[in-house]
Amino acid sequence: MKSQKIDDDIIRRVQQISVAKQENYNAETHAIGNVSEWLTMILERISAYFRERANKDDIETLIFCLQHLYYYVNNLYGTTLPALTIPTTQGVSPGILTRRHRTWTQFQEMQHLLGRIESICHLLIEAATSVLAVLDITSGPDEDELPSLVGTEQWQQAYEMLTVTLNTWQEHNGERLSFEGTFAAAKSTLTGSLLTQMDTALTLLLDSASAIFGDIIPDFQVVSQGDDEVVATLLFDLIQQADLSLMQTGTLTNPLQELIKQYAIGE
Repeated sequence: MKSQKIDDDIIRRVQQISVAKQENYNAETHAIGNVSEWLTMILERISAYFRERANKDDIETLIFCLQHLYYYVNNLYGTTLPALTIPTTQGVSPGILTRRHRTWTQFQEMQHLLGRIESICHLLIEAATSVLAVLDITSGPDEDELPSLVGTEQWQQAYEMLTVTLNTWQEHNGERLSFEGTFAAAKSTLTGSLLTQMDTALTLLLDSASAIFGDIIPDFQVVSQGDDEVVATLLFDLIQQADLSLMQTGTLTNPLQELIKQYAIGE
């Protein structure tokens, strides 16, 4: 009977985890959809420039990657890192085990987001490279086929939302405590230099994201018919920033796995 009860408890726990994962997936999908409402409007000019020139799947993949990259970066710098490294002074301080479990959970979320960013950047580079290849073998769209949002009320609202978000990322990253300052005192096999590398990598990853969404994407809005050279430069810049992002996620992988093991209950 005791064995049966343990088995039932395990089955129930697995079911709860499965439901929680599905709820997280549904929430993530809904959130990405909300972001897409205005970000897609900004990205539409990229789609329009390559419409009838590049493979439809490549264009859709490129837009998909930019939407999801924005979402994951926003979660990383807007929610996960502040919760992990900005101390809360309100309310009753939780116990040691509660704090440890919360930190471990946040490390897990950080690992999840970095993994998604890494996957999206690989796909983004592939799609951008494919789209770039058509510039030499096709002609650009007519001007009336290339809608411009610049100067419109919709563009102003969308650009303001984008600017506010980018500023928020920078503010949160500037306000958070360093990994070295927060976790160096804990028992760990990580050296201070590795923790410092994590802080540097997170800042450089944010720099790349800011370059993509603060410079490269807005610059597509002023592209005119026949500006293939300008568009090629923007795509090269996009590929470079995605590649730099991959370098930073690679730098973060091993130290983060070590921190996750360190903060696991029972270690």
